[in-house]
Amino acid sequence: MQMTDDEHDHETEAESQLDFALRVRSSLHSSHKKQIDDIYEDFPEFAELLILEMNHGGLGADPDLAQQLAINPSLLNKLIKNRMPVSIRDARMVADRIVTHLRGDRSGGGIVDGLGRIGALRDLSIEPAPPPPLVVKVVEWKVLVPSPALHEKITELVRLLDEVIVHASTTNLPPDQRALSDIERAQLIAVLETALSLLKSPMIEKGLFKKAASMVKRAAAKAVANQTEIAFSTAGSALVAAIIAFLKNL
Repeated sequence: MQMTDDEHDHETEAESQLDFALRVRSSLHSSHKKQIDDIYEDFPEFAELLILEMNHGGLGADPDLAQQLAINPSLLNKLIKNRMPVSIRDARMVADRIVTHLRGDRSGGGIVDGLGRIGALRDLSIEPAPPPPLVVKVVEWKVLVPSPALHEKITELVRLLDEVIVHASTTNLPPDQRALSDIERAQLIAVLETALSLLKSPMIEKGLFKKAASMVKRAAAKAVANQTEIAFSTAGSALVAAIIAFLKNL
């Protein structure tokens, strides 16, 4: 059966994520460090991989996935939240198991075989496979050089990120009236929480902020089209403009 465009895109994203995880694992195994003192400075791509694969809605380690991979959730939380130091041996073990997990996703039929298979799953009262993992393309890590102008932009970004996260997290509308699905909302919150965390560190990854702006822009457009969650769409539009201005001046 010929693969649809969506299925091809999903498979391409899965391959890209696996390639990224393999590169991170190689970096950890080739390092002569004995421990990680600051994950953003020592292994920024490892930090990104953990956030994308193991962060549970921006709240820390996904307990179910941690159990599935036989990784101590407290170790994952130390890595995700940059509570260092962590031994390089433990970091390598985590990277190894993420790679194994991603390989299993690819070989286990992550691409749904047409609408017939989805219907069969529903008939058997089995939930369809979840969507593919959110992929953020790494563009460039930038060191934040302190200045009054930069401080002002970061302060405004933090305010808007907090505002949009609150709006995205606290909707009380029934599901059929919401601008975003539960999965879209969780992914958006995870990316925005990550962006907020990076603003508190000495460096940021431009690709993550570009992804955040893109996701917020699409979400705000959905809200406008559905004529719902107006406060969310208004704050989202302001956040997109602030992110673009912030990146232009880095």
